[in-house]
Amino acid sequence: MSEKLSTLIKGLSQGEKRKISIVLDQGKSSSSDAYKIFNLISKKESIKDSDIKTQLPAIKNLGATKHQLFKKIIRTLSSDLESFDAKYHSDLLTINVLIDREMYREAHKITTKLYTQSKQHERLPFMYELYQLELKILRLEGKNQEALEVIQNKSSEINQVTKEAETFFDVHKNYFEVSTFYQKNGTARTQSSSNFYKKIEGKLNTTPSTTLLQHSTNYYRQLGLITTSFGLNNFNQTLVHTTNLLEIFEENPHEKNSDLRQYSVVLYNHLGVLIYKKDYESFDKMIHNLRVKKSKSNFTKNFSNERYFNLILFRYLAAEEYEQSIKYLEEFEDYCSQKDFKLTPITEPLLYGVATSLNMNLNNFKKALFWNNKILQIPYYKKIREDLTSSTELFEIIIHFELENYDLINYKINAFRSKLSSKKNRHKIEEIFLKHLKKIVNKPLDQQQPLLKKLASEIEKVKDNPFEIDLLKKFDLVKYFNSKITKH
Repeated sequence: MSEKLSTLIKGLSQGEKRKISIVLDQGKSSSSDAYKIFNLISKKESIKDSDIKTQLPAIKNLGATKHQLFKKIIRTLSSDLESFDAKYHSDLLTINVLIDREMYREAHKITTKLYTQSKQHERLPFMYELYQLELKILRLEGKNQEALEVIQNKSSEINQVTKEAETFFDVHKNYFEVSTFYQKNGTARTQSSSNFYKKIEGKLNTTPSTTLLQHSTNYYRQLGLITTSFGLNNFNQTLVHTTNLLEIFEENPHEKNSDLRQYSVVLYNHLGVLIYKKDYESFDKMIHNLRVKKSKSNFTKNFSNERYFNLILFRYLAAEEYEQSIKYLEEFEDYCSQKDFKLTPITEPLLYGVATSLNMNLNNFKKALFWNNKILQIPYYKKIREDLTSSTELFEIIIHFELENYDLINYKINAFRSKLSSKKNRHKIEEIFLKHLKKIVNKPLDQQQPLLKKLASEIEKVKDNPFEIDLLKKFDLVKYFNSKITKH
């Protein structure tokens, strides 16, 4: 419990801490034991149970008090959740309390209203649970005839949803399968990867449509198709799917309003495609919609903020408008220094990566090294997408080459070569790079010229290869090495 409670408290924003302090303190003249423990853990980087016992000796049952504190914090935070699912569970608790108090009429009223909302949000498990609960309430009231009518009216509806659920689960499975593959492999760099994306694309396109689960099925279908088109570098098709998804949310405002995080994901993908399509005018008009929205949830705010920064920085990288990015790089660095700062695992390496690339293009290699090191220091680095780790390790060597850290480069090149030998799918650029750079580093400056020319020339030959192009978009290696030839 100690580690769980400490992790929960350390992850709270200042606003959340103030709110929980008020709940725990309750305006009493003497603070509760739970409040004292909360206050103590909040102020310490780490603290053991033995330290708490030493500093708060009056607390008799520390384990039980910590358990109560954990539950109170969870209850307080749950009141800030904005999704329909959170509302459902809150209303369900109310219904059960009313049933327990034999207030059947009030319980039945909330149950029928919640069933309608669950149907609107296409939550099959909720519909079934409320259907059973409504029958229970009517039987407790002795209204058997009304219970029979409910069975006749709602059972057929639930049966139809259950049948459609098979189609939904097929689509859902295909989406998660392709999403998992993309998170690991990124854009197709081999024919086998390309074939996999095409196979899933075919399955999603041929899955039958649904009626009662129309929103849910189409939502995951479009998400899956977005992923396959990203994987296949088919951005014309991606734009079609992101536009379809935004239309789904506009047609179902209850979904948009109840889950801003999911809407942010869709908008994020759409804006990303506009960058790839070089439609910067449309992008600039829409990007403000992703900025911090009013939300009780600190997580939702951070979720929107990190995606905003990732897109705005990537937009200037893609447009090669490096000078204009400086303002946003400074803003992002300031954001990273805030007390409540936290990035999600999916976005963290992307953001640090784009900050690295922009600084390399700005010829600010010391700052590029700062951001690149942040990627290398991520605890889950080995689980990051292979294309991201490849560019990170390649850029690390280039940065040290530029900073003339030659002793370190030899070590880094050997480590990179060792890792490359175990990879199934290699960038041709990686192989060219390793083939030449160690020779260049170990030669005097006056002998580097022909080797640099050869390196730039070989990279030039593969720069239009669709499996290599993503890496060169981040930093133009041909231009860079040609500049070194001129320089020397």
